[in-house]
Amino acid sequence: LSRGTRTPGARDERKTMQRTFILLAALFGLAAAFVPAAAPAGARAVRLARQQRPSMPTRIAAFGPGGEGPRLTSENEPDEYWGSELDNASDSEKLNIALIGLAAISLPFVIGMALYLTGAME
Repeated sequence: LSRGTRTPGARDERKTMQRTFILLAALFGLAAAFVPAAAPAGARAVRLARQQRPSMPTRIAAFGPGGEGPRLTSENEPDEYWGSELDNASDSEKLNIALIGLAAISLPFVIGMALYLTGAME
């Protein structure tokens, strides 16, 4: 083949290769965004670790100041506890809520299938 004549498929191959290269470059760029930063090396790392270490251990008091309180066991558990209104509802009320949730999740799929089978959605 001479320099001036090209086959029609060569142009398509070139565009495909360009698109593939652009896609790969974009994927590598996205992957590079998730690479963790390099840790400092040597003595600098030791110095940073010493600066970040707390001098005294930290105590966490989740339920107020002080030490251990009385332990909760089945014998000293209070008869009334905090609960939602749904905890006190009957099983028939809970069943209604469960059926409403099931219908809310499955109804869009049923409607989509009906539209697809009638030909309204392709």
